Amino acid sequence: NNLRYSQALIAFLLSAIVITAPARSSTDIPMSEFSRDGQESRELSIEQEIEAFKRSSISAREAIATAEKRFSGAKVVDISFNVQGTTSFYKVKVYHQEQIWDGRVDATTNAITIEAKTPLSSLDMEDRSRVKDLKKAGLDHSDAVAVAEKYGSGKAVGGGLDRSGGKLVFLVVVLSKDHLKEISVDPTD
Repeated sequence: NNLRYSQALIAFLLSAIVITAPARSSTDIPMSEFSRDGQESRELSIEQEIEAFKRSSISAREAIATAEKRFSGAKVVDISFNVQGTTSFYKVKVYHQEQIWDGRVDATTNAITIEAKTPLSSLDMEDRSRVKDLKKAGLDHSDAVAVAEKYGSGKAVGGGLDRSGGKLVFLVVVLSKDHLKEISVDPTD
């Protein structure tokens, strides 16, 4: 399912290291230690994607704001920076009116394109539960990105929803110098 794909991408970027805690935590992963785990068929290397990210003029928070403005009352549940050919964009998943909308926010122009929608009812129970908890959370994705960027001293390249100890957490990947950091943000803190 779409939410799981984005979570798998985050896990790939972090070489399957997941750190969570009641409040916030992080782990550093030097670029030189990255393992591509058989992903040689990817169009660009991780290093090339990171260079494209550094050149992008739109931040993850701006992309989140653009996606949430597209639909009044919408909430971003997942975001990830991607490069396809010469185009850089944020892939976003937006919850609105019992649907998950998949789209792209151009990392240069901030233009949004909606590609597909999936009824919330067709997601598995865990993903539906995460979205339900997000609706009740005192923090939204943009807030979690801001906390993670400050805590991780960098810029967010992506983020999604997860669980730690049965509670909803935001997992945000931050680029800081030549390291990717996964920051876990508890929306109840």
